Amino acid sequence: MHTQLFPRGRDEISSEYTTHAWAKDKVQLVIATVRGDILICAMSGEFQMYIPESPRDDLRIDSILPYSQGLILGGEQGKIWIYEGTDNEN
Repeated sequence: MHTQLFPRGRDEISSEYTTHAWAKDKVQLVIATVRGDILICAMSGEFQMYIPESPRDDLRIDSILPYSQGLILGGEQGKIWIYEGTDNEN
Protein backbone atom coordinates (compact mmCIF):
# COMPACT_ATOMS: atom_id res chain seq x y z
CA MET A 1 0.00 0.00 0.00
CA HIS A 2 1.38 3.38 -0.99
CA THR A 3 0.30 5.91 1.68
CA GLN A 4 0.21 8.90 -0.68
CA LEU A 5 -2.21 7.10 -3.00
CA PHE A 6 -4.69 6.10 -0.33
CA PRO A 7 -7.60 8.53 0.19
CA ARG A 8 -7.70 9.23 3.91
CA GLY A 9 -11.06 8.74 5.58
CA ARG A 10 -12.33 6.46 2.78
CA ASP A 11 -12.07 3.00 4.33
CA GLU A 12 -14.47 1.54 1.75
CA ILE A 13 -11.95 2.13 -1.05
CA SER A 14 -9.58 -0.75 -1.70
CA SER A 15 -5.85 -0.25 -1.28
CA GLU A 16 -5.01 -3.26 -3.48
CA TYR A 17 -4.00 -1.67 -6.78
CA THR A 18 -4.23 -3.72 -9.97
CA THR A 19 -3.25 -1.36 -12.76
CA HIS A 20 -2.44 2.25 -13.57
CA ALA A 21 -1.94 4.55 -16.55
CA TRP A 22 -1.16 8.18 -17.21
CA ALA A 23 -4.22 10.17 -18.24
CA LYS A 24 -4.22 11.69 -21.72
CA ASP A 25 -2.90 14.98 -20.29
CA LYS A 26 0.11 13.07 -18.87
CA VAL A 27 -0.26 15.07 -15.65
CA GLN A 28 -2.61 12.78 -13.76
CA LEU A 29 -2.16 9.14 -12.84
CA VAL A 30 -5.25 6.89 -13.00
CA ILE A 31 -5.15 3.93 -10.62
CA ALA A 32 -7.60 1.02 -10.41
CA THR A 33 -8.17 -1.46 -7.61
CA VAL A 34 -9.12 -5.07 -7.08
CA ARG A 35 -12.64 -3.96 -6.02
CA GLY A 36 -13.33 -1.71 -9.00
CA ASP A 37 -12.34 1.65 -7.52
CA ILE A 38 -10.84 4.33 -9.76
CA LEU A 39 -8.50 6.89 -8.19
CA ILE A 40 -6.94 9.98 -9.73
CA CYS A 41 -3.55 11.08 -8.44
CA ALA A 42 -1.18 13.93 -9.21
CA MET A 43 2.04 13.35 -11.10
CA SER A 44 3.79 13.21 -7.72
CA GLY A 45 1.57 10.27 -6.71
CA GLU A 46 -0.50 12.28 -4.24
CA PHE A 47 -4.19 11.31 -4.11
CA GLN A 48 -6.50 13.89 -5.75
CA MET A 49 -9.92 12.31 -6.13
CA TYR A 50 -12.02 9.17 -6.18
CA ILE A 51 -14.29 8.63 -9.20
CA PRO A 52 -17.76 8.15 -7.67
CA GLU A 53 -18.97 6.39 -10.82
CA SER A 54 -16.36 3.64 -10.35
CA PRO A 55 -17.64 0.18 -11.35
CA ARG A 56 -17.31 -1.19 -7.79
CA ASP A 57 -19.43 -4.34 -7.27
CA ASP A 58 -16.10 -5.97 -6.39
CA LEU A 59 -15.25 -6.32 -10.10
CA ARG A 60 -11.49 -6.24 -10.49
CA ILE A 61 -10.16 -3.71 -13.03
CA ASP A 62 -7.23 -5.20 -14.94
CA SER A 63 -6.43 -2.61 -17.61
CA ILE A 64 -6.71 1.10 -18.33
CA LEU A 65 -6.36 2.66 -21.75
CA PRO A 66 -6.43 6.47 -22.03
CA TYR A 67 -7.92 7.79 -25.27
CA SER A 68 -8.72 11.25 -26.62
CA GLN A 69 -12.09 11.52 -24.86
CA GLY A 70 -11.30 9.78 -21.55
CA LEU A 71 -10.58 6.22 -20.39
CA ILE A 72 -11.44 2.67 -21.36
CA LEU A 73 -11.18 0.12 -18.56
CA GLY A 74 -11.22 -3.65 -18.81
CA GLY A 75 -11.97 -6.01 -15.99
CA GLU A 76 -12.82 -9.50 -14.92
CA GLN A 77 -15.72 -11.37 -16.49
CA GLY A 78 -15.01 -9.52 -19.77
CA LYS A 79 -16.46 -6.24 -18.48
CA ILE A 80 -15.53 -3.01 -20.26
CA TRP A 81 -16.23 0.49 -18.96
CA ILE A 82 -15.86 3.73 -20.91
CA TYR A 83 -15.45 7.03 -19.12
CA GLU A 84 -15.52 10.32 -20.98
CA GLY A 85 -13.84 13.32 -19.43
CA THR A 86 -15.57 16.58 -18.75
CA ASP A 87 -14.28 19.84 -20.12
CA ASN A 88 -14.00 22.22 -17.16
CA GLU A 89 -12.90 25.16 -19.31
CA ASN A 90 -15.82 27.58 -19.75
